[in-house]
Amino acid sequence: FLAFLAFLGFLSHKVTPVGDLFKKRFLLLEDSYPPKWWWTWINPPPWSISVGGIVVFASFIVFLGCFIHYWAHDHLYHSGTNMSNNEIRARFFGQCSNMLMGLLLFPVSKNSILTSCFGIAWEQVIF
Repeated sequence: FLAFLAFLGFLSHKVTPVGDLFKKRFLLLEDSYPPKWWWTWINPPPWSISVGGIVVFASFIVFLGCFIHYWAHDHLYHSGTNMSNNEIRARFFGQCSNMLMGLLLFPVSKNSILTSCFGIAWEQVIF
């Protein structure tokens, strides 16, 4: 997952059309009146999303699905055959919380390379 994001970040910095594509933004809500008043914002409005943000979100969902499948179904837990379902669930939720807490360290830095590569506003990563 992280290697994939690093590769895409490198690609967006070295290949200009890819970087421009990742930073293209779409409004999630359209303004009715006054029209287009969001242009006065210094940062992108919070109701917009970039193509890079969509790519990061989709890759996170795929990674989370594979992670959940592995720890809930495929992991052998030291070949333990007499483990209860509650113990497997507890270990599964513990591993998922470790992974999510580790990934939360990325948006902590305000000048993260992931936010600049994918055109995601720092405030949007936090929320």
